[in-house]
Amino acid sequence: MKTVAFSLAITLALNTYGFANSDAQQGSNQRLASDSTSVTDAKSGEVSTITYDKVERVTGGGLSRGAKIAIAVGVGAAAAIMLAVAASTLNHS
Repeated sequence: MKTVAFSLAITLALNTYGFANSDAQQGSNQRLASDSTSVTDAKSGEVSTITYDKVERVTGGGLSRGAKIAIAVGVGAAAAIMLAVAASTLNHS
């Protein structure tokens, strides 16, 4: 069950992985496996493999602010286009 919860918490965004020995590693996931994940270190760019049984907590993740803004702009633009098409169709009827 721990692996499932851990896998669901991971995204391709920047995460911080906390370990039982109080160490932490910050990076973004490159590959998910059933027992581990490959993480690219945020500072050095070095890729390392982290096994799920060593991880105590994961923080961060989710979408960045820029991604959220881009999604909002995209949804707004799509709504505006749909309204414009609907208005154009009604005016030609």
